[in-house]
Amino acid sequence: MAVGGGVSSLGIGDLHDVKTELKEFNTSDWRKFGSVAGLRYNTLNIIQENKTKVEDRFEECLACWLRREDKVDSKGKPSWRRLADILEELGDKALADKIRSRKGEQQLDRKISVHCNLRREYYRMSTEYGAIVERFVNLVCKKRKVLDVLKTKMINHWSVSKEEIVKLNLSNKGLQGELIYIIGRHCSSWNFDLLIILTQQMQMTTITKELNQFKEKQDKTYKEILARDFAESDIEYCGIIGSQKKHSLEPHQLSLENEENEKESLQQSEEEAEEHYTQEDSGSGEGYACLMFYEKNSFIYFTAIPVKMLTALHEYIKDHHRFADIGPIHYFHFKWFNGFIELNFNEKPSTGWTIIPLIKPCRLYQEDIDSFDGTDGSIPPYCFISFEGSPDAVPTLHYSVPLVGVADPVTLFIHRTLKCTAPPVAPYTGLVYHEKKEDQHLIIFTAARLKDISTTVTCIEDQYPLARINQLIHFDFDSNHDYIELILDAPQDQSITGWTIEPQSTKFLKDQFDRFSFTKDFLPSCLVSFHASPDAVPILHYSVPLEGVAEPKTIDLLLKSPMTSSQVSYVGLIYYEWKGKEYLMTFTASKKLNHLLQYIEEYHPLAEIGQVYNFSFSPSSGFIELLFDDSCKGWTVQPLVEPCRLYQDDIDRFDEATYPFPPSCLVSVYGSPDAVPKLHYSVPLEGVADPVTLWIVRKLQLEKDELEVISSHKATFEKDYEKLKATVADKEAEIEEEKKQVEEEKRHLEKQYLIEKQITKELKTKVTDNELYIAKLLKEREQLQERVTSLEEQSMKETSSKEVQFNYMIPLMDNLDFLSDVQVAEKKLLVFQGKKPQLMNWEKYGLRIGVSGDSLLSFKAADAAVVALVGGQFQFPPNTILVSAVYAVSLSKPLLKPLQLEIQHCIDLTRQPDLAQYLKFAIAPVSTLSLPYQFSIVEGGEFSSNGSYGFIKFQHEEPCLVCILGTASAGISDRMIYKMMMHYEQEGVEDLVTLVAAKDLNALIEYIERRHPQTEIGQHVPFSFDPSSDFIEFILDAPQIYSLTGWTIQAHIKPCRMYRHDIDKFGEKEYPLPPSCLVSVYGSPNAFPTLHYSVPLEGVADPVRLFIHRTLRTTVHESTSVSSTGGASPSATVDVNKVKKVIDDVLVSHYAALNSLPKKSLTGLVNQLYTAKLISNKVREDPSMEGCITEFKAVLSFKRKLPQVEEYCQKFLSSFIAVGGPYADAATVFHEDWIEAIRNELGFDFNINIDA
Repeated sequence: MAVGGGVSSLGIGDLHDVKTELKEFNTSDWRKFGSVAGLRYNTLNIIQENKTKVEDRFEECLACWLRREDKVDSKGKPSWRRLADILEELGDKALADKIRSRKGEQQLDRKISVHCNLRREYYRMSTEYGAIVERFVNLVCKKRKVLDVLKTKMINHWSVSKEEIVKLNLSNKGLQGELIYIIGRHCSSWNFDLLIILTQQMQMTTITKELNQFKEKQDKTYKEILARDFAESDIEYCGIIGSQKKHSLEPHQLSLENEENEKESLQQSEEEAEEHYTQEDSGSGEGYACLMFYEKNSFIYFTAIPVKMLTALHEYIKDHHRFADIGPIHYFHFKWFNGFIELNFNEKPSTGWTIIPLIKPCRLYQEDIDSFDGTDGSIPPYCFISFEGSPDAVPTLHYSVPLVGVADPVTLFIHRTLKCTAPPVAPYTGLVYHEKKEDQHLIIFTAARLKDISTTVTCIEDQYPLARINQLIHFDFDSNHDYIELILDAPQDQSITGWTIEPQSTKFLKDQFDRFSFTKDFLPSCLVSFHASPDAVPILHYSVPLEGVAEPKTIDLLLKSPMTSSQVSYVGLIYYEWKGKEYLMTFTASKKLNHLLQYIEEYHPLAEIGQVYNFSFSPSSGFIELLFDDSCKGWTVQPLVEPCRLYQDDIDRFDEATYPFPPSCLVSVYGSPDAVPKLHYSVPLEGVADPVTLWIVRKLQLEKDELEVISSHKATFEKDYEKLKATVADKEAEIEEEKKQVEEEKRHLEKQYLIEKQITKELKTKVTDNELYIAKLLKEREQLQERVTSLEEQSMKETSSKEVQFNYMIPLMDNLDFLSDVQVAEKKLLVFQGKKPQLMNWEKYGLRIGVSGDSLLSFKAADAAVVALVGGQFQFPPNTILVSAVYAVSLSKPLLKPLQLEIQHCIDLTRQPDLAQYLKFAIAPVSTLSLPYQFSIVEGGEFSSNGSYGFIKFQHEEPCLVCILGTASAGISDRMIYKMMMHYEQEGVEDLVTLVAAKDLNALIEYIERRHPQTEIGQHVPFSFDPSSDFIEFILDAPQIYSLTGWTIQAHIKPCRMYRHDIDKFGEKEYPLPPSCLVSVYGSPNAFPTLHYSVPLEGVADPVRLFIHRTLRTTVHESTSVSSTGGASPSATVDVNKVKKVIDDVLVSHYAALNSLPKKSLTGLVNQLYTAKLISNKVREDPSMEGCITEFKAVLSFKRKLPQVEEYCQKFLSSFIAVGGPYADAATVFHEDWIEAIRNELGFDFNINIDA
């Protein structure tokens, strides 16, 4: 409860007293009261919807204010003084004075309420002072003589060091920043007498006058501020508790008759500050900014700097991390008692993603943050974070990381997607401008290449200064047309009564755009005027189709009558960036479109610019907000920060050049493979004067040829390429000299290597003998330890025979000798440690194994060998069918408690859960004298209707086979789920499409995918058989929606069918391969660029439709000629022998470096090379780097075609990448050196990719 008057706070318990004091207030003005008090627009709308009577609405409005909702404290805490101020602001001064009189709040000559506005006033003053300093620095940097005079003055009067003075020269790009930094160290917005003296001495009268006027304004403003308000603001906003700052107030500024009241108020403010300290921390005076940026090697950098260093930080990232992806900027203040900020990683990442901070705790200290000043030797503080997404991870990671140690809550988001190929961007952008005149609307339409958009906007806005951007259209010219024409007589959906259309020009040529790209003059455009008669329809909706574009495009106009002279205040812009497998959509706003385009061109050069929107802020709102609802089918639209808002103050600061970056809202847009082909998603804009709806329009992007994307951006990098080419020419002489030195060093190293090789061989012999002797001693020691305890001795006797069997079984598993006539999908060895419970996930092959606590003694360990089988000679009980893969399981020693086996099955229990009673586990012993393996049903086991796994308690000492069976007579087969897989493979000039079907089991699918390593994987579609059909058929002659011009689709067999019994028997001895159908797809040179061919399936329970999706390609054969610049040329052909010689030379040049790689990881490299079939078993058994290189070169010599050489080198480098560490770095070096050497010596690009 509030006691007395003054600044005592009011609470919800004072509601009755407040209503009593406001009896004379007009309750119909309750919305105005709430708005002035600080309540949000949405809160007032909710009150209006929930309460019908005006009196009830006013009471609820007062209650929200007293409960301090919507952070009303930012305008002033609820108190009698604040209540009087609100009434006075609403124009009811008489009632305000009555409340002040009754509550002891009468104030004489009160001019400024600093309690709410002190911080805002401080910021305004600092901004004005910074603008004066910036103008002073700009004048100094224009002339060398003026700069020299300034440097002399600084050395003599400011004691600036010589090192700082050296940096001040006109050739330094950061000269202005250096000067502002030095001035800031010696002068502040509260004490800048030194700067006034300096400008007087340099006779810069304009700057001197501005500084003096600013000083007078500052003195006048703060003389009117009461000391009590200063103290209260200091306590409340600056976080200074107990020891208050002394303010520059003179005694005569305090009224004598109020002096005692001021002292009393100050004491009361201190008491309130103690309470405030326990409720809310205040930020420090200086603002800070933090952000994350992402490197291509799965590393995240988290950094923070003062706000004034934002531009310097971006320059630092561009210089030192040129390929980094910069995330959103977050602003914060330190807690007054905290000297650091820290990232909190308590949240669990999405499935398949791993996030690991490399240093714990992940902190940045304020002292280190303040030390970054943007100079060449200055480095911002970092925290390093590693992230990785497994192949089966969810496509998009959206991980929240709260920031600890800040005054107001800040949450950062790590937003990543699995890698994919970026979609191409349309080469041209059309711009539609609209200018209102007294008696007409003028529509201007022009277009430009992507790199010329900023120049085009400048030309239009210079020629038509009152025109506003209305629409952006991305397009390409139709191959049959070299012009664009506006079709003004197209049929319209709505009435155009009373409107007259007068075209001045409606057509322009493609050559005109291309000419403008070089000359930057004579911009082509179309002009159309629209006139409205007095009886015309109020709003004209008019669509203008474009002729001559590759895809249909339309200009959509919305014109109003009668015309008004009002102007749109702001322009919003959407742009898209491709991030792996998603689009990152950014919505930003400014007063001028050109400011936004210049920013995007500099910081986001590869972004695709979307639509623009004109809007004005609603008078009752200081921000606009994007509202999101449920996404379209298969699409996910997710804002990275909620609520998704842009504040008017931030937009204005960007246009006044006080902030280097425009405010923005970031939104993730992701389309899953089964999404609708095109997203047309509406986002209403709240807080605007007139209704505005943003539209996110995206097409579903599947993986495409990455070379097409690179070529689409080739023009962007041509300029940089020419510079690099010139630099290379200058260095050629130095390289020749270095080559001679390298050859000499190479001969020396080879000689040294032969000597060291002989020594190493001798040492290996000694080490082997020592290892045998040590192994013998260890074995004897182990035998002695086993005799110490009789119980332990007895336990070892009981299990010794099984351990011997297991130890010799593991190598047998490698050779698959212990199982006969089976098809192996994969094998795995699992290790269980000590007493703790463990879960071993092998879901890639449909198996999970759980071990409960106390299954082993704390000092013991056990192994489990598991083999996933696709099929074999199996005998199942009558009236049962196999509904899972078969797994061979063997334990190294008995467990004290049974382990839990979880096996995947392919029965859909979601629609019919009672079928679970017809699923059973079955086991067969491995040790059998004759085949087939005999399975028998075992009791136990549970099957959940919410998943595809069944589990059972398992405790078998002998190796055995385990699977899940279903009762055939119960209709299990009708609920069996299958998976249809589509693979693409290039066969000369055509594509071969392979359609494969199998039970929907991970083990079977992985086995099939591994048999097609070189193919492009297409759709994976689950399906079930129609109970009345025993086959499925692919209907290749079904009616099509999309054009088939130039394409030929032909099945290799008719009818194109797969029978259920063939699919079910896959894995048996007579069925080693899954059933498949082959389809050839050929696109002629003049075919439609994209094929999207629909193939319905007949014989399935639910409708299924596959799509064969291909893009027209041009094949370059190994005999194709190549020019010296890397393009195709008829003059010379590729000599594969020369390519192999260059590859061999690069290998030899790095011979010593390869032998210096860690020997501990050599076994891992040998295993990778052996798996890829690049080395023989002999080298695997006796691993050495020399053996690996020798066999690589031997096999390389038999490769006769360029694609074979490229594929072989690709596999070789991928093996190094898989080992990681220094071996991965070596792969990067070979990748770069091979490509560079072949380009320099043979003049074409060697096509290998270590990221593949």
